[in-house]
Amino acid sequence: MISRYMMGAYRPDKESLTKLCLGLPEHCACKVVAAHLKDETPEEMTKFILVLAESKVKEDEPVPSDLANLNTRTRKAVLFLARLALKDSDAQDMLQSMARYLGCKI
Repeated sequence: MISRYMMGAYRPDKESLTKLCLGLPEHCACKVVAAHLKDETPEEMTKFILVLAESKVKEDEPVPSDLANLNTRTRKAVLFLARLALKDSDAQDMLQSMARYLGCKI
């Protein structure tokens, strides 16, 4: 599949592209998906659309190691939300929305 894709003889469907990307490191998967999106963009629309291969995950902020300094109820809430976000993309969206509302520049 990969060699046919690279030669332009094959266009993977969403499921195949997902399977391919799950086997790659994140930075490589981002580039494969971006290339796929560029290939699928109609030529007439390329002046309006910019596809970038960037991860939505920013590694520039370290995870705080002082969560133990939070009061028990707040710490439990933060850990609950973090665990939920690991499993549920809707929870991720909600947390990001709430963070933006509270002033986080993401």
